[in-house]
Amino acid sequence: MNRRWLIAGGIALAVILAVTVYQNLRPQVVEISPVPDALDVPRAAPLRIMFSRAMDENATQNALLIDTEIPGEFTWEENTLIFTPEEGWPRGEIVQIGLDTQALSSIGLPLRNSFNASFEVGRTKLAYLWPFNGDANLYTLDLETAQSQQITEDGNVLDFSPAADGNAIYFSASNPSGGSDLWVHERLTNENRMLLDCGTDSCSNVQAGPNRNWLAYVRLSADLDAVGNIWSFDLTSETTVMLSYEGHETRLPSWSPLGTLSYYDATEQAFTFWDMDEGEITRWDNETGEAGAWSPDGLRFAAPELFVVVTDILRGPSGEAENEDVPEENLERVEVFSSHLMLFNLSNGSVQDLTGNALLEDAAPAFDPAARWLAFARRPIEADVILLGRQLWLVRPNGSSERPITDAPDFKHSNFAWHPEGEQLAYVRFNQVALTEPPEIWLVQASTADALRLVIGAYAPAWVP
Repeated sequence: MNRRWLIAGGIALAVILAVTVYQNLRPQVVEISPVPDALDVPRAAPLRIMFSRAMDENATQNALLIDTEIPGEFTWEENTLIFTPEEGWPRGEIVQIGLDTQALSSIGLPLRNSFNASFEVGRTKLAYLWPFNGDANLYTLDLETAQSQQITEDGNVLDFSPAADGNAIYFSASNPSGGSDLWVHERLTNENRMLLDCGTDSCSNVQAGPNRNWLAYVRLSADLDAVGNIWSFDLTSETTVMLSYEGHETRLPSWSPLGTLSYYDATEQAFTFWDMDEGEITRWDNETGEAGAWSPDGLRFAAPELFVVVTDILRGPSGEAENEDVPEENLERVEVFSSHLMLFNLSNGSVQDLTGNALLEDAAPAFDPAARWLAFARRPIEADVILLGRQLWLVRPNGSSERPITDAPDFKHSNFAWHPEGEQLAYVRFNQVALTEPPEIWLVQASTADALRLVIGAYAPAWVP
C-alpha cells in the first residue's frame, strides 16, 4: 500500500515538475516599448517587444496583431522584435497591438500568455524657446489642444534642433564652467541626457542630420583669439571630428535631406558643402554670410547675397532734399546695398537670382516640404518707401508668382518654419518701433494669409513631427 502511494506520488511529482519545466521554458513578454497606455508617442517610434527566450522569428512576426494596417519593417536584436513603421504611426490615434499564443520560441514552444497593449500617438508639435530675455527653456506646443509642455528646467538652453524622425530633440545648454554642452531629449521616455561635455568650450548651434547618425555643431574655444569651427558628433560611436579647416572662422551648419552638410566659411567668404565620406565636394562664394536653406531634394541651396546698386535714392548731397525736385546736374549718385536671394545648384554650380533687378532687401529663405514655395523676408529700400520691418513673402523656386503674406510695416518677420504638411508657417514677429515689446511666435496659413498669435516672449520656432 505504501509502495503504491510512493509510486503514485512520484509520478505526480514528475508530472508537476514536467509541467513546471514546460511552463518555464515557454516564452513570455518581459518588456515592451512604447510602454502600455503611453501617451504622446512619436510617430516614428519603433515598437520593441522583448521576450524571455529566443524566438521563431517568422512565427512571432505573423502572430503580431496591429489594429491599423500600416507598412513597416521587422528586425531583431537577439530576443527583441522591432517593428518600425514605414511612414509613422497615425497622428493622434490610439494604436492597439497584440500577440497570441501562435508566437513560438526557437524550440517551438508557444507564448505563455497572449499579450495586448495600446498607446496613443502624438501630434506634430511646435518647439520653441522661452523667455526671450534670458534663462530660456525648451517647450513644445500642441496646436490642437493649445497645451504646452516644458522640456527643460535649468533655464540655460541656447539653441535646439529636432531629429528628422521626431524621436528626439537635440539642444545646447550653458554649463557652470562658462561653456556649453550638447544634450538630447528622448521624447519616448521624456528624459534629458548629456551627449557631449564641452567644459569651458562653447558647443552650440547644434543641427540634427536627416537620420540619427550625425549632429553638426559649432565649437568655440575659451581662448580670446579662437574662432568657431564646425564639428560633427557621431551618435553611434559618440566620437567627434572637426570638419572645417584649421584657423578658418566658420558658422551656420545646415544638413540637406540627402545628408550633405553646408556651413559658412567667413575666412574664405564662401559656403562650403561637405560629404561625411568624401569631405568637401564644392563651395559657393558669398560675401553676406547669412543663413541659407536647402531645397527638399537636397540639390539646391538658397541664401542672400549683397549687391551694390548706384542710384539717386538720396536726392542732394546729404539727402535732405530727397522729396524735392532737384535739377539732374545736382543729383548725388550714391551706392546702396541691395540683398538678393540666390539659388545655388550643387550639381552644375549654376546660380539663379530670385530677386531680380529690384532695389530690395531679401533674406531668410525657407523651402516648404514639397518645394512648391520659398518663404523669405523682404524690405523695400526705395526712396518713397520707408519700412523698418521685413515682411513675409512667398515665391516659387523658379522666381515666379511672388506675393506678400504679411503687411505689418513696423514688424520684422523672421525664423520661418514650415509645418511638415506644408500649409502652415510659423515665424517670429518683432516690433521694430516699440523695441521694448517682446517677440512673438505667429502661425499663418500660406494659402489665405490668415495669421494667429501663438506665444508671447518666445523665439526660435521649429516643428517636431
